This record gives sequence, C-alpha cells and structure tokens, in this order.
Amino acid sequence: MTGQSDSDSALLRQMHELNARIDRDPTNKLKIIQQYYQERVAAKDQAGADATLLIRSMLGASEESSDASSRDEVDTQVKSTQPGRRLGYVLAGVTVAALIAIGAGWRLYSQRCPALPVPEPHFVTSDLRSSAPKKNKRVIIFVHGVLGDIDNTWKSPTARGSWPEMVADDPDFVSFDVYVYGYLTPCRGNASNITQIAERFGRQLRDEDFFRDYDEIYFIAHSMGGLITERMLSTFNGQDDMRPYLQHVRATIFLAVPNAGAEIASIAAWVSHNPQFRDMRPSDAQSFLQAIQSDWATVLRQRGPARPFPLTFVAYETQPIAGVAVVPALYTSDLSDETPIAFDYDHSRIVKPQSRKDEVYRWTKARILEASARSASGR
Repeated sequence: MTGQSDSDSALLRQMHELNARIDRDPTNKLKIIQQYYQERVAAKDQAGADATLLIRSMLGASEESSDASSRDEVDTQVKSTQPGRRLGYVLAGVTVAALIAIGAGWRLYSQRCPALPVPEPHFVTSDLRSSAPKKNKRVIIFVHGVLGDIDNTWKSPTARGSWPEMVADDPDFVSFDVYVYGYLTPCRGNASNITQIAERFGRQLRDEDFFRDYDEIYFIAHSMGGLITERMLSTFNGQDDMRPYLQHVRATIFLAVPNAGAEIASIAAWVSHNPQFRDMRPSDAQSFLQAIQSDWATVLRQRGPARPFPLTFVAYETQPIAGVAVVPALYTSDLSDETPIAFDYDHSRIVKPQSRKDEVYRWTKARILEASARSASGR
C-alpha cells in the first residue's frame, strides 16, 4: 500500500508540474504535453510519463483540428512505447484509473448540465418558528460548496428534510434563525471567483443588517463555502470599521474545506471555464489558498479575553468518491479550536444527514450550543 501511495504522490507532483507549464502558455498545451512526455521518457521517469498520458486522456477529443499534428505526435510516442512499459503506465494505480474515469465522466456531465439560475439566499422556516425572519438574536448560516445547490446540497435523497430544515425543526435551536446563502457555481461556463463571492457575501450581510440584528452568528460551511467564509471574515478583520463584526460571529464549522486545494479541482479546471476550480487547485495552495489561510490565522491569533470569538471547528471526510478522496486530512486545515474530526462519509454525504441523530449533525450541534453557552457566560 505504501508503494502505491508513493507512486500516486509522484504522479500527482508530475501533474502539478505539467499543469504549471501549461498555465504559462495555455495556447500551446498539446505541444507542451508532447515535449514533457519526451522529456520524461528520456529520463526514464514513469510518473512523469503517466501524468502526460493521464492529462492527454482528459483532454480527449475536445481539442480542435488545428492541433491535430501535435496530438498525433503524442499518440505516436505513446504507441511506440515498449509493450511492457505501456502496461505499466496503464496500471499506474487506482488513483490514475479513478482520475481518468472522473475526467471522462465530467465531460459527459458538463455537456448535459443545465443552465442554473442565480440562487436567492433565504431564511428557512418551520412549524417551530415564525415565517417572519429575524425574530431571534441568533442565526445559523449555511454556505454550500462548488457545484453546490443552495438547498439540495444539504439534503439526502432518503431523508425527510435538508440539514437546514432539520435545524429549523430542532427544539434545541428554537431560539436560532436559519439562513441559507448561495451563489452561482456552474459545471461549465464562467462565474464569480472565490474573492468576488466573498466580497458580495459580506456586502449582503451588511446591507441586510445581520451584524446589527443578531448578537450571535454561526456559519456551517461546506467545501469551497468554507474558503468563501474565511475570505469574507478575514476582509472584515482588515478594516477598522468592520472588525467589530467578527465578535458577532461566535463560531465557524468547516466541513471538508480544501484549504490546501483539492486534486479534483485540477481535473475540473481542464474542462471548465469556472474560475472557482482554478482557485482550488493544489498548485495554487502556495499562493491564493495560502493567503486565505494566513489571513484566517491572523483573525484567530488576534482573539483574546476581550475578543474571544470566533471559535472555529474543522471536520473532513475519509471516504472517496469514485476512488478519489476530495478533501482528506492532507488537504484540510489544522486551524481549529479542537482536533479536526474525521467522519466516515464522502465529500457529498458529509453534509447530508439522514436525521438529527446523524453523527455529523450531532457534532455540529454540540459545537454551536457550546459556543452559544460560552457567549452567554461571557467567556
């Protein structure tokens, strides 16, 4: 198992290197792939050759005929490889096979994905609470991830209601309002990037007086929604007139948030113009994502007896989707007031509780109620 893991890691490093080369000159991607393949074969670097074949397979037939000669040269190189070595490339491991399958599946899905309307953030009501918003002094805000849905991200097909609806029906949360925030995140086509969404999110909360009307604000954020939330709150910290807003934010719950990137985002970036994927590639972890983490760490360091909030808690998935763990422990954050918690769900299921007895629901509920109790005690 260790040998396979090392092989997979080497493959992913080579994918990052090749990806960086293409980023510098995206108009000549196939020529760059051809050159990289030749270099790796000459260096007897199996991981590098595997990475080239993998990315070539993900590009598939989508390249135009103007690149046909470059594509043919790469194919010729592949075909001329010795049979034994070719077999080694094909059998590079479960990770390679899974990534190829995801790349192909993504193409089929993206060709059929419907045009999405711009979502409308809204309050969630129930029999326990009035249909009129802002009747309480506490609010829980849900923020979905990339390709997420403002409502369905949080709902299991076999559950009676979504997670926000479960909270709205929970007697222990009767003194909390429930709000779901959403943004456009198409599988293909352009959309706002993480920074733009974060700026818009913060502006909306200020315009709608969340920080005036609520004494306690709690965020439950999934995947890219966590990056958006961190970015927004860090922006508040950087401005004197908005820094007091942070003391209304009692806790953030981050579920499967790719603070160090996500390999699946590297794949999606090849076949989608959505800039949200490019923001989350591991190759960007040393720049954009690292900046988000650094700014968020500054927010947390500045807490003290006079300003003890926000508290922050982190959980991540252990189960893969199609053989790939989207946000395993490696890519999550250690900026948490408790040890980050692993849950035996995949990236999607971790935010789709079956009922209020679900372990993720119970863990999140406990963190929010603890933070609220600490707030009431003044600690």
